Amino acid sequence: MMEIRRATLQDAPEIFTCCVNAFKHYILEMGKAPAPMLTDYSVELQQHDVFVACEDGEVTGFVFILPDEKADSDCMWLDVLAVDPKHQKKGIGRLLLDYTEDFMKAQGKRECRLYTNVKFTNTKEIYLHCGYEIYERALVNGYDRYYMKKTLTAE
Repeated sequence: MMEIRRATLQDAPEIFTCCVNAFKHYILEMGKAPAPMLTDYSVELQQHDVFVACEDGEVTGFVFILPDEKADSDCMWLDVLAVDPKHQKKGIGRLLLDYTEDFMKAQGKRECRLYTNVKFTNTKEIYLHCGYEIYERALVNGYDRYYMKKTLTAE
């Protein structure tokens, strides 16, 4: 049975493994490791909101949520969302995305922002299909990114 729960420090190794499995196929195309592979999740787990999707005790995906840099901001950031490839095509990514948006609404936020690498064409299309729009393209730390946003509406 699938569950989504707040990640604990003990989940850090499985989160990192999931991240590597989800993003490693982009290394050759990009010429370097995708940014999520460079994150120290043991540190981030203690400082930000990280949730895992689990099935039979195994981490199948995760989402990493950040506050906006401005304290009075109406938005939060979906920083990383990843699903292990052996668990893709089961709706886990969509469940994590919906969970993220609900979490942000519960925090009183009205907008979800994210960025995705220009090379992640499938990811970009998924977010567009889910109601996100591209509002900027920028080169940040050598990564060519689309910045996307979605207005969160009350149910």
